[in-house]
Amino acid sequence: MSRQRFTPGRTAVVTGAAQGLGRAIAERFLEEGVHVLLVDRNEDGLARTADELSRAGRVEARAVDVTAATAPEEIRDAALGALGGVDILVNNAGIAGSRPVGEVDEARWRDVLEVNLSSAFRLTKAVLPTMVAAGYGRIVNMASMTGVTGFRGSSDYAVSKAGLMALTRSLAADYGPSGITANAVAPGAILTPLAEKMLATRPAWYVRGNLELKPVPRIGAPEDVAAAVAFLASDEAGYVSGHVLVVDGGLTATHYVPDRFSDEG
Repeated sequence: MSRQRFTPGRTAVVTGAAQGLGRAIAERFLEEGVHVLLVDRNEDGLARTADELSRAGRVEARAVDVTAATAPEEIRDAALGALGGVDILVNNAGIAGSRPVGEVDEARWRDVLEVNLSSAFRLTKAVLPTMVAAGYGRIVNMASMTGVTGFRGSSDYAVSKAGLMALTRSLAADYGPSGITANAVAPGAILTPLAEKMLATRPAWYVRGNLELKPVPRIGAPEDVAAAVAFLASDEAGYVSGHVLVVDGGLTATHYVPDRFSDEG
């Protein structure tokens, strides 16, 4: 007899849900019976995703820029009104950064940290009272392998993701007694629309490294990350908190880093 990982009626908010990882996470939740509020600033993409996923379960959508001053309360209130609660929060909204320290201007630095870190802090803060009152909550933040190891030419992005991991641990320490767990998932190379654009600009040796020279010799799929998030958000993970789950095909278990080698070297 199969065992449900989620209590019936669990509710989730997933940001950055119009495509890529956010969409895959939302779809996985719906498959497991979780009711989901999709959040994204891409109104057309969000509407299309919500329509397509509505066949899988109860899904609502809210077109919001997570960096807007009113976004945290708007998202929280939308979830409470449409779903009746916020049991699970997945802070997935993010933008890429690809500059070494000396080339990052102040505006870009602020933008990356605002989307990737500060918006997660504010939205989490907004939903915490609801979780505390319920005596239950699962917070999953989308970090990155880059925040774990550092990566050439990604200083702004790496800092934002490392900060998100620190926020995760602080939440775990502060709110564990209230029945709330906080964890992060740190993906490596995952084939999302954003990653496809990035890989198209990389030399052949970089792509070959991601495909062949990892212990698991392939680029990850969004479903790989969604499976990790679903576990951390489930009832089964009640004793897992403050953890960063790396989903990178074993890359960080080796000494190989793709940007350090080329066909010439």
